[in-house]
Amino acid sequence: MDHIRNWTEGTESQEVYLMDKDNNPVVKGHRFLRPDGQLAASGMLDPKRIWINGVIYALKSPEPKD
Repeated sequence: MDHIRNWTEGTESQEVYLMDKDNNPVVKGHRFLRPDGQLAASGMLDPKRIWINGVIYALKSPEPKD
């Protein structure tokens, strides 16, 4: 994974869930966390799913190219 910007040995790939006050998921995201606690790659949470009024909105993976 050395193609990722700010990559450091020991960096972890993490799924992160943000919850509302009733402990329901609101956002599912992905991030790379370096051992020193700093975020790698863009430095931002990459949202993958968002729940709005009971509807899940998700990113669709691109179709593989031939």
